[in-house]
Amino acid sequence: MLPAFHPAVDRWFRRTFSAPTPAQEAAWPLIAARQHVLIAAPTGSGKTLAAFLAVIDELVREGIRAHGLPDETSVVYVSPLKALSNDIHKNLEAPLEGIRAELGALGLPQPDIRTFVRTGDTPQHERAAMRRRAPHIVVTTPESLYILMGSKSGREMLGSTRTVIVDEIHAMASSKRGAHLALTLERLEALAGRKLTRIGLSATQKPIEDVARFLVGARNLRADGSGFRGWADRFADAVAEVTPGFRYANLAVRGKVVREVATEQLPAAIAMRPDLVSVAAGGNDLLRPRADPDALAQAFDDIVARLREAGGQVIVIAGFDPGTFPVIRLIRGQAAAYNMHLRTIAARRECYLMDLWAMRVLTDPREWSQDRLHLTSDGHRRVALRACEVLGVPVSADWREPLPPLPRPGGWPGRSAGWLAARRLDARWAKDHAAPWVGRRLRGESSGDGAMPKRPELLPLNAASPAS
Repeated sequence: MLPAFHPAVDRWFRRTFSAPTPAQEAAWPLIAARQHVLIAAPTGSGKTLAAFLAVIDELVREGIRAHGLPDETSVVYVSPLKALSNDIHKNLEAPLEGIRAELGALGLPQPDIRTFVRTGDTPQHERAAMRRRAPHIVVTTPESLYILMGSKSGREMLGSTRTVIVDEIHAMASSKRGAHLALTLERLEALAGRKLTRIGLSATQKPIEDVARFLVGARNLRADGSGFRGWADRFADAVAEVTPGFRYANLAVRGKVVREVATEQLPAAIAMRPDLVSVAAGGNDLLRPRADPDALAQAFDDIVARLREAGGQVIVIAGFDPGTFPVIRLIRGQAAAYNMHLRTIAARRECYLMDLWAMRVLTDPREWSQDRLHLTSDGHRRVALRACEVLGVPVSADWREPLPPLPRPGGWPGRSAGWLAARRLDARWAKDHAAPWVGRRLRGESSGDGAMPKRPELLPLNAASPAS
């Protein structure tokens, strides 16, 4: 069992199931970190329970605190199917009942986590009861959610929403019904005044990239709609708001080594004559056998020197601390030595320095994607905020904001289950990411082969660019 759950939730799960499914193991840490999650797994893999158990755990923790659960809606579950009763009993009502019993057995308060199913068939007296005392979890259809958003009482109830679960997402993604739901979800996020955690569920999702874009909405896409926005996209948006016409370039393409950045990206960047260039390079080199931090630093210094000679300012990016994960932490010493060189280069060349190693929040595994080398959406958001801080660009959020705590489970069974779950994740990482990387090295290939910059030309950020 993963070590993220409250002991009562953990006990109920272990009494009910022999082990979590791979889909559940992969999804729970991301949901706990409030990341958008799209669960694509076969029927019977526990997708719906994965979503519900994560939000139930959060409500349980909040409910047993001194002030208990407030009378407000936290979770909205949307399904295109009106016949929800079987799924809701199995994946929501039964877990809630079992977890309440476990809380009682532990001598803990048993918070009243209320649920409500709102469809076109819901009787008027039940709707009136919902208005009098808001449920914590609302189960509804796209059409009924639209109706709720259109009423004053519905908006008052839904304004506290933190998480949205969209089930059977494939059935809506390419239809008018889905377009209608996407608009409703954007309205809901605007009403809540916060980034909603969005969880999508379905066995069939093709093409999965399009379904992911449908789920997260335009706020998490680049202006051309072609993919998720990295930290540089978000930073560029923030700078453009306060300094229109500012020319910015970022030298960083996934999988590229320093030599490729110098030969492929540097000449193009100099020709664009940007006001500011950020340079993140060297991490891919350090992953290779017999990497030499001193030689890499000299090549990096040559890049920075040419940029400064061209008249632009530079942000030197010192890499993150790789000590969080097994295997990758083996390069920690070399990474530390390389970063010391980069700090010296930034000082000598009078550049800005963005030191990711000093961002201790990035040592939390929840800030990293499954390959353990690239940031999640929230990680990119935090790095963008840090870049704004370095440049003095005003922002309304703080990259230091801590993630929700993940307390250690008590007792030997909980610790043992947590250790085993972590080892299963390590094994999956080795199979899905480490082994292919070794194969590419043996074939003389790189994940950066053929990779192109997101924006190979200097183009304006116009009104079509999504807000950060």
